[in-house]
Amino acid sequence: MSSTPLAITSGVFSNRANATLWVPVGALEAYAEADYWKDFKEIKEMTSIEFEDDAVKAICVANWDTNNDKELSYDEAAAVLSLGTAFSEKADITSFNELQYFVGLSAIGEDAFINCLSLQSVVLPETVTEISPKAFSGCASLLDVNLPNGVQTIAEKAFYGCSSMEGVVLPESLSSLGTQAFANTGLREMILPEGLSTIGQGAFNQCSQLKKVAIPASVTSIGNSFEGSSNLSMVFVKYTVPISIESTTFPYRSTAALYVPKGMSGVYAEADYWKEFGEIVEYIDFKDEAVKSVCVANWDTNSDGELSYAEAAAVTNLGTTFKDNVAITTFDELQYFTNITNVDSYAFQNCTELKSVVLPEGVTTIGYCGFTGCTNLATINIPTGVTSISYQAFARCSSLASMPLPEGLTSMGEAVFYDCKGITSISIPEGMEYIPASAFAGCSSLQSVTIPNSVKYIYQQAFIGCGNVKDLTLPEGLKSIGALSMPDGLWRITLPSTLEVIGSMAFTSDLIRVTALNPIPVDIDALVFQGRTNPDAILYVPKGALDAYKEAEYWKEFTTIMEIGSDDPNENPTSQTLQDGDTYAGNVEYVLEELAYKRTFNNTEWQALY
Repeated sequence: MSSTPLAITSGVFSNRANATLWVPVGALEAYAEADYWKDFKEIKEMTSIEFEDDAVKAICVANWDTNNDKELSYDEAAAVLSLGTAFSEKADITSFNELQYFVGLSAIGEDAFINCLSLQSVVLPETVTEISPKAFSGCASLLDVNLPNGVQTIAEKAFYGCSSMEGVVLPESLSSLGTQAFANTGLREMILPEGLSTIGQGAFNQCSQLKKVAIPASVTSIGNSFEGSSNLSMVFVKYTVPISIESTTFPYRSTAALYVPKGMSGVYAEADYWKEFGEIVEYIDFKDEAVKSVCVANWDTNSDGELSYAEAAAVTNLGTTFKDNVAITTFDELQYFTNITNVDSYAFQNCTELKSVVLPEGVTTIGYCGFTGCTNLATINIPTGVTSISYQAFARCSSLASMPLPEGLTSMGEAVFYDCKGITSISIPEGMEYIPASAFAGCSSLQSVTIPNSVKYIYQQAFIGCGNVKDLTLPEGLKSIGALSMPDGLWRITLPSTLEVIGSMAFTSDLIRVTALNPIPVDIDALVFQGRTNPDAILYVPKGALDAYKEAEYWKEFTTIMEIGSDDPNENPTSQTLQDGDTYAGNVEYVLEELAYKRTFNNTEWQALY
């Protein structure tokens, strides 16, 4: 019975309300929530293991059925500490996936399944750390075996003669591979894990179907491990300094290709025996197999199943190859696609699991919606040569915490960083003349904004929804502020002398401190400063402009209007830590942990403004 409930209809078990349902261990909750299964009168977990293979069950019951009920319970299986040779030479057993419940085992012992000629599949318990000598030797029908992440040793001849075994994934925990461990097997490729230090003599001898092997930098000695493996055509190494090998290490090297790290082909071309490979190729070692699969499918021009640095450098555009791909997570290797100058429109749109990208330094443009909807994207570089980032290029990239913009940037599209909820600060580079509509709308974590003097226009809704920006100084040179453009959490703003236009509802927050540096009041409507009548609202204006502002429509409605530089301690507040109820003489404004404080009516007690 499956641990995952099958989809059924109401008519499948018509008497279920009066029946008991027995389910595998650990599946109780799943069945208790599944439609129609949950309607059984009782749902109980089976206490006995349901074996696929009667021959395996018979052996288990004969050896470990301690209560003589002709069954093997999960507890009885867990109590087994060694299989001994109970299964050795048993040519009739075919499947032992239930071995996974024997969680008292730390090793599959010597000769445990030797010459089990019909055994096709085994699932090992997660507690196993060692595969002992000849444990599965001679299992000619064995197709598949899981090796738990925890296995440290695969000993001498552990899988010798498993001629039907075409593939196996070695765990990252593996440190030692014994003599002839996989000799005379049907393996087609072998990826050795980083951390493996020893490959025993003859480990892959007589593997006539083996075509590819990858050797990590942690291996210190290879030895004579591939004798008789005449089809080995691809050898991958990660050594930045070639280790010493013998003439017999790779006996068929003259017809094989050697794949080496970037910049290492020349070194290997001079190293003894390594230099005798038929071809030496610098290849890209992808972190993400899903990314590699896409790259190989599209740009592997020599059909070797890999992407070399030369093949990557030959690519001039990505198109929409990765668009909507929810499997890819990391594409730092994009940096090697050195002839790409434009990240195409929609290139990575809705790659929701993509976390990291490194763009090539030659990129100058990021196209429309290039990374829109990459909600897990946390790390990306913007190369120094980028001059244009287009419409919604990073919209809804909610995991981005920072976005340093390059100095040469001169163009940004609307909503370029829309709804990037993780960004905390932004610095617009000198040279940008405008901030586009909705550029940072919805960036709810944004606290700090720096705008250079080159910016002349801030368009509508540029910073709407940025409720954590409290204080903002707009630059000299700015001419126009669009409607609904300013952060809605502002309480202090400085407006430059060059400002000519302020759009309706530009400020949706209750500003309490406005400094206007233009001596001539800009025409505004009633909705620009909606908090101007707040009892705490103060408008600071240039010397000599007091009367003009006191007569200007809507400006004149500020509760307090005073000239910059007048006898007002608010302009140069003394730094002092204050709490509610603290006293201090004088009319002074303070900021403590982003909270502004004011005097109460008795002129001595202080309280939070908001």
